Amino acid sequence: MRTFSSNAGLILVLLVALVVIVPPLDHSSGEAAIKEYFSKLYVERSIARIPTHADAQNYEYCELSDESTAIDRALAGEEVDSTTLAVGDVDQLRSLGFSDIQYVNEPGPKRYTIAVIGVGYSNDDVLKNDVVSVANKIDSLFRDFELNVLYSYEEVPITLVSVDGFLNLPPDEEIEALFESFKKRADVDGIVVAFDSEDFYAGSRYVEYNPELHEVDQLTRQEFVAMISGRFVNLGHLLAHEIGHGFGLHDGYQRYYGVDDMGGSTLFRTVSDLNSLALQSISSTDPVVIDTGGTCNGEKTYSLVSSGVMTEGVPVEPVGKPDLISDMFTPFEIEYMRQYLNGHISSLK
Repeated sequence: MRTFSSNAGLILVLLVALVVIVPPLDHSSGEAAIKEYFSKLYVERSIARIPTHADAQNYEYCELSDESTAIDRALAGEEVDSTTLAVGDVDQLRSLGFSDIQYVNEPGPKRYTIAVIGVGYSNDDVLKNDVVSVANKIDSLFRDFELNVLYSYEEVPITLVSVDGFLNLPPDEEIEALFESFKKRADVDGIVVAFDSEDFYAGSRYVEYNPELHEVDQLTRQEFVAMISGRFVNLGHLLAHEIGHGFGLHDGYQRYYGVDDMGGSTLFRTVSDLNSLALQSISSTDPVVIDTGGTCNGEKTYSLVSSGVMTEGVPVEPVGKPDLISDMFTPFEIEYMRQYLNGHISSLK
């Protein structure tokens, strides 16, 4: 699960060459308190824009009901019916050599590094085509972030379990063994697993907190794993969505969140829910705030408007021309990801 903590206090941010002091957090709930906070934050407007979302529904984000989907129940930690797509082998994972690693760009120091591998492939040519295609797409989409992107043709025996197309993270020991093998060859921060399929399969999870920041912020993870279909019709959208999660973004569509997930890049109940990345990013990008029409444990929820990439759970049709993050994410989301990556890189490199 993606959990974030709130940091009350004063945060100094640079806004249009002026130093702006983020107001102290107000723990009061309701629209009036949120408007008051945002009016203090932005000199150019007197109240926050909080219209009700056009498609607002009375959706409960933090409690399960008889109508909850299997995916929501899985997110809440319940046992649900699932399909095993691939079976892992820890011993084999530990013995992987990754001697064929290739970079799609010129690697540089002090950069976040993503590795692409294939799982479940029966044809070596298809595997090679998919991992190269996925790696090139990542480099193209996130070029402004100057990532290191590499790939390997080595078949990886890792467990993939699907709940209605959404993939669960493989067992911890498999992930640990995979990173252990990779890091003998390259300092990898994230891994994208391409599955041998054209159908929709996607998921991403953080592996563990950075122990040095765990008690301070809980916002910077050491490693993340994204799992996607290698030949999905809307590959760019799928990759942007899952890697967006890897860089801290939350889903914008209706799904089970839980109280601990409030206050990231989308949903919140009160201003005090907002974490430090959200506060810094809000201060410099002025995102639109909407009333979702939904609740969390009966308490009204608001949302920082997210992009179509993060609001669509199953992106079946291609959306626009996904060449760069500026085409796919809102300015707030881009700044949020930059803040996340800056914290990650400065703490781990």
